[in-house]
Amino acid sequence: MTGYKVVLTLRARQDIQASIKWYNIKQKGLGKRFHQFVKQAISTLHLIPFFQFRYSEVRCLKIKRFPYLVYYIIEDDTIYILALICTYQDPEKHWVELK
Repeated sequence: MTGYKVVLTLRARQDIQASIKWYNIKQKGLGKRFHQFVKQAISTLHLIPFFQFRYSEVRCLKIKRFPYLVYYIIEDDTIYILALICTYQDPEKHWVELK
């Protein structure tokens, strides 16, 4: 079974890097563990992308063990990861425009 192509937007890459940095400040090595769970979520999306709709056509997947959601859309055979947002943050403040 072939999977979907996964594309991380610039915003998503920045979210991941900022979160890794923040977790490493809190505890040595925690950023690396966060990144491992993010990669695991992306691998899951690669094979099974049909998770909960959150806004219109935007879907979400929870990152295991961390309070983050992956926000993404599916277009044809490609998944576009729009952002990773901490569930403790105000979604209105951190929302991204679709296009």
